[in-house]
Amino acid sequence: MPRLWSDLELCLVYEETDAVAEHLLELYLIKSGSAALILDISAQPMNEDDDEGEPEEDSCVWPILQALLACGHRWAKCSFSFGWNLLSRADEFLSQSTYYQYSNLKDFILRSMAERSSQSRIFSSIWQHAPALLSLEAPTFDEGNFSSTSLDLQKLATNNWNRYLSSSLSKS
Repeated sequence: MPRLWSDLELCLVYEETDAVAEHLLELYLIKSGSAALILDISAQPMNEDDDEGEPEEDSCVWPILQALLACGHRWAKCSFSFGWNLLSRADEFLSQSTYYQYSNLKDFILRSMAERSSQSRIFSSIWQHAPALLSLEAPTFDEGNFSSTSLDLQKLATNNWNRYLSSSLSKS
């Protein structure tokens, strides 16, 4: 039965403080048990044309994102679509525990919905703690905000190639 609760699509609004949304997420996480999660999370200002709107400290977006990060070990597929203004404040209001592991994460997408770029150490480093990762899509900006090195990406490609070869050989 928890598998029925494994897909979650959320569109959050920065400016709102929303105890109901937080409560519903808590309920969702309880109902989904230990099932692998497929997440599609986006967040934007109340007025989509307001590219200056930043989520404040009391915004509902922070406790919701923190709760999702805390259950990262359950993520199977994850897509985040945020404006640059959320990414610019994520490290200020979220904590990235060194214990967070994304051991089941196979597909990770991080999109920025605005043209301006900003860096978030928390969101751009998730894939580095995902040993089962098979697919990665992340923004590349002129300013180079994606915090990775070519060596990190080389390790990801090598690990995927080794997994592919191992599975191919075991089938023969």
